[in-house]
Amino acid sequence: MGVLISGVTALVRAEAPDHETRWSDSLIQSCIFISDAAIREEIEVEWASYEFDMVDGAIYYSLPTDIIGIQSVELSRDSGTTYDVFLNAVTLSDMDHISYTWQTDTGSEPEMFFLQSVPGTSSYSKIGLWRPVVTAGSQKIRVNYTKSVSSVGSLSGVTMPDEIQQEVYLPKVMSILMVGIDAREAIGYHNKFKSKIGWARARFGHNKTEDAYRPGSIR
Repeated sequence: MGVLISGVTALVRAEAPDHETRWSDSLIQSCIFISDAAIREEIEVEWASYEFDMVDGAIYYSLPTDIIGIQSVELSRDSGTTYDVFLNAVTLSDMDHISYTWQTDTGSEPEMFFLQSVPGTSSYSKIGLWRPVVTAGSQKIRVNYTKSVSSVGSLSGVTMPDEIQQEVYLPKVMSILMVGIDAREAIGYHNKFKSKIGWARARFGHNKTEDAYRPGSIR
């Protein structure tokens, strides 16, 4: 798992050393940013995750401010050593039909999750877990999510599996850089990128119990 910006920049330099004076670091980084947006949309796989400890009797937990879509929510019964239980995604409206006493129900471990957002925003602020546990013990929750990236600078601390940098980001970035130099080569890189989409989903994707949540899906 390496730093995305520096890792892909180094890969580009190694891939096309003769263009070192033509492509500045800022240009390559801009292409990485553009590629990152396309990869998030094309592959529909995110590597960002957020973990938190469960609290006795708590329904709601705060979420990071950069969450724009939830891919899956997992339960660990052993302090985060393994995550092998996926919670079902529901809406607040669903909860009223599932149990009219859902706000006071309790259990031994959560089965479902729902999300809440601040009106007028495009991100989520809280996750609700049903049923809340009476005694949490060592249970933890991991939220696998789509992370918002608003600028090149926002990618500065992002890490990514080395295989993804090599097999997915590199050809996508090269396809953009080569457009004005060699259209045929640019197409070749783009086709290589497209050929790796299924591999990336299968190799690094998180399992999902429901379609991913998106802003506006909460009723």
